[in-house]
Amino acid sequence: MRTLHTTPYRITGETANYMMLEKEVQLPPDIHHPVAQPEYTEGEYVVNLQERMQVAGQILKDRKKKFLGQKKM
Repeated sequence: MRTLHTTPYRITGETANYMMLEKEVQLPPDIHHPVAQPEYTEGEYVVNLQERMQVAGQILKDRKKKFLGQKKM
């Protein structure tokens, strides 16, 4: 299951974790060499997540149209 959430999708170019959480999960190598994650207050996180969801939805719509357009050729 971890692989599914950490592998970039062909259409979006992003992982499921990044599209939903704006961060990648920490895998065992990351624990030894941590990656800096942004710090938010609870309110900032909610507003940021809503904005990310809108952007993610638009990216998916745009890339889906492009992908389906290429398939018809």
